[in-house]
Amino acid sequence: MKGSLLISQTILLFIAILSCGCDNSPKKVVEIQQELNLSSDLYLKFYKEHSSYQIIVAEEGDINADGLCDLVLIYHNPRVGNRMCALMRKTDNTYEISNEFKAPVSNQNVYMRDIDDTPPVEFVVQGMKGAKTGFAIYRFVDGRIEDVFGEGMDDCC
Repeated sequence: MKGSLLISQTILLFIAILSCGCDNSPKKVVEIQQELNLSSDLYLKFYKEHSSYQIIVAEEGDINADGLCDLVLIYHNPRVGNRMCALMRKTDNTYEISNEFKAPVSNQNVYMRDIDDTPPVEFVVQGMKGAKTGFAIYRFVDGRIEDVFGEGMDDCC
């Protein structure tokens, strides 16, 4: 019974990986900007200040429960590798940058999810490094992004 369950889980994981796509070609600045509805201005400000970074994923949502749209970014910093941070919008249309975390090497995704039904909303980061997969759940607490839970992130970052 355990063997068939493991085989079923392995097949489902393989199908999920294949359906995610393996296109790791970098998007252009304009392509990412056009995908954003409320945070393209924050994205452009960050990009102008860090033009050597290659932005990989940009996902918007209110992660600090202040009613303003924030932005979670996964990017490649040529000096240290892939990183993830959040840009929290301030009322004067500037932003504050959060602390950084290591980010997956490939097939990166960010999803906003209200996991515990209380503000602020959590966000899930997932990705791969070779055949290793991982994910982590983050939440904004006391002015910082905190890692709430993760599985396999050390192997995919």
